[in-house]
Amino acid sequence: MGVKNASLFEDLVVGGVQKKKTDKLAPIDTSSTAPSTAFISERAMRENFLAERRQKLEERREADTEALKRALRWRLADAYAERDRKEAKRLADIQREQDGFVADVDQRLKNHKEQTYLASKELHHVWDTQVYRKIEGQISTATGAKGSDEVNRRLNDQMDKYVEAVANKTLFRDIIIESEYNPFESKAAVSKVDARPRSKMVWDGIKDPLNEQIEKVMEIHQDATPADMPTLRKNPGKATLPLHEWATGVIEDTPHGFAFKAFEKSIAESNLTFEQKQERAKRNVSTLTMEHYKYARGKEAVSAEYPKGKRTYAAKPTEVDAVMNKQ
Repeated sequence: MGVKNASLFEDLVVGGVQKKKTDKLAPIDTSSTAPSTAFISERAMRENFLAERRQKLEERREADTEALKRALRWRLADAYAERDRKEAKRLADIQREQDGFVADVDQRLKNHKEQTYLASKELHHVWDTQVYRKIEGQISTATGAKGSDEVNRRLNDQMDKYVEAVANKTLFRDIIIESEYNPFESKAAVSKVDARPRSKMVWDGIKDPLNEQIEKVMEIHQDATPADMPTLRKNPGKATLPLHEWATGVIEDTPHGFAFKAFEKSIAESNLTFEQKQERAKRNVSTLTMEHYKYARGKEAVSAEYPKGKRTYAAKPTEVDAVMNKQ
């Protein structure tokens, strides 16, 4: 057995006779401001209780506030995480569409653009060889055959004639006296080219690729007669209904039918006098008054608008009553 406290063991064995106790009570601390609980009134105890209660409520409120803040931070963190997840998914979907569908569309548009460019280039090449070069070659040949001295002399001579004519009189565009001055003298020196389109009669004519669709249609109808194509007639125009079909009893409710009715009416009324026409036109005369302040009023106007109804029996009411009484 072991002894934990030697002094207590010695006091227990000796009995406290041979040795005096040296333990003394500590003096009361007068510097402390805390109220003593040994001599406290009931009111002070109540106030201390209420103060402790308020302190505990405040601590609990702070704890609840901290818990709410912590829950709010967790909730915000979850919302941010969900937002980041959705944003990442959206960006992934966009990237997938960019790599798939959008890339295919871009490639198709690029191919279409290249095909359009190549088609335009081919069309320009055909137009250059079939149209431009043929016309430009003829112009080059015609102008190359003319000497520069001869052209210069002709232009100077025309300018001198114009200056001389302007100095002598006033020139008008619509009055030309060739003996005095002819402004169309230079027209004889204009270079002319053969720009006729290719056809059966002109096998080496110009084949314009811009008019290819029109030429194809004309080739289909090149052997058509004016009866087959109204546009080939002498006076082509809008097709109208033949006169002998106007009164067939089928198309009266069409513009042609109404026109025919008006024509017949004018023929029928051609021999009538003015009074007869007025008599026939009475049914089309309106008696409606459009004036808002001057209109018919009174009993007569009401009776004319709403006439009395007819009797149910042909006989008078007194006669009907007599007949009923006899029965």
